[in-house]
Amino acid sequence: MSNIKAHIQEFTASYDAATTYYVACSGGVDSMVLLSILHQLGKKIHVLHVNYHLRGEASNLDQQVIEDFCANHAIPISIHSIELQIELENGGNLQDIARKVRYEFFKKNATEPNSKIVLAHHADDQIETFLLNIARKAGVMGLACMLPEHGTFIRPLLPFSKQEILELAIKEGIVWREDASNQSNKYRRNSIRNVFLPEIEAQLPEFRESCLYLIEQFQKNQVEIEQKIKKITHNIQQENLLLYSDFDTLTEVEHIELLRQLAIPFGFLKEFKKLRMAENGKRLQLKKTKQLVIRTKTGFKWQLNETND
Repeated sequence: MSNIKAHIQEFTASYDAATTYYVACSGGVDSMVLLSILHQLGKKIHVLHVNYHLRGEASNLDQQVIEDFCANHAIPISIHSIELQIELENGGNLQDIARKVRYEFFKKNATEPNSKIVLAHHADDQIETFLLNIARKAGVMGLACMLPEHGTFIRPLLPFSKQEILELAIKEGIVWREDASNQSNKYRRNSIRNVFLPEIEAQLPEFRESCLYLIEQFQKNQVEIEQKIKKITHNIQQENLLLYSDFDTLTEVEHIELLRQLAIPFGFLKEFKKLRMAENGKRLQLKKTKQLVIRTKTGFKWQLNETND
C-alpha cells in the first residue's frame, strides 16, 4: 500500500462507516488520485464537479474523464455547469468568483448525514497559500493556511507533494486531464508555482520544509485560539452576553476569531471597540443578522431587533 493510500485510510478511520464523501473533482491529477483511492478503500462516494466552460472543448473533456470514471465504478455524480465568463461581464476577479461558485455548489449538494466534502489540496498548494497570505498581510490566522479538517471540509492530501501524487497516478495508471491554464503566469499563484518557488528552492533547498514547519506551528496556535474562543461564544449563545472581563483580555487575533465564530464581519471590530468606550445604553446594529449589541455595565448584550432599524 502506498504512503498516500495508507494515510487516507488512517485519516478517514475515525469517521462513521456510513459517511458520504463528496469529492470535489476537477479532472486534474490531484482530485483523480484522491477519488481513485477513496474508491479503492470502499468509501461511499458522491462526486461534485463544476464546469466553468472557460476553456471551450477542454472543459468538456475534463468533465468527460470524471463522468467516465464514475460510470465505470457506479459512483453518483453532480455537475454544476456555468458560463463563468458571462458572470464576469460586470467585472470581478475570476479566481475569487470561481471559488465562490464552487463552494456554494459543494455546500448545497453535500446533504447526506455525516457527510464530508473532500478537497484535493496538497503540500504545494499549502506553501503557495502561505506565501500569498504573507503578501496579503493576512496575519496569524492567514498564515495557518488550510487545515486538514475544518467543519465538513477535509483535505487528506495536505502532507504530500504534487510530485508524490503524480508518481502514484503514473504507477497506478490513473487517468487525468492537464489544465493548460496552470502554466499561465498571469495569475499570481501560478507565478509563485512556476517561477518563484523553483528559483528559491534552487538556492535554498530547505525552503519548502521550513514553510511547512511554520504552517504547522501557526495551525497549532490557531487551534488553541479557536478552542479558547469557543468557550466565550458558547456563553454568548447561552446568555446573550459578552462580558467585558472576557472581551478586554483578548488579543487582536482573538478578537478577530471571536467575530468569525459569531459570523460577524471583521470590520465590526472597530465598532465594538468604540462601543466599549461609549456610555451605557449605546447600541451597535448588526444588520445582516438583525441583531443589536447594547452596551451595559458589565458587558455587550445581544438582542434581536425585529424592526432592523
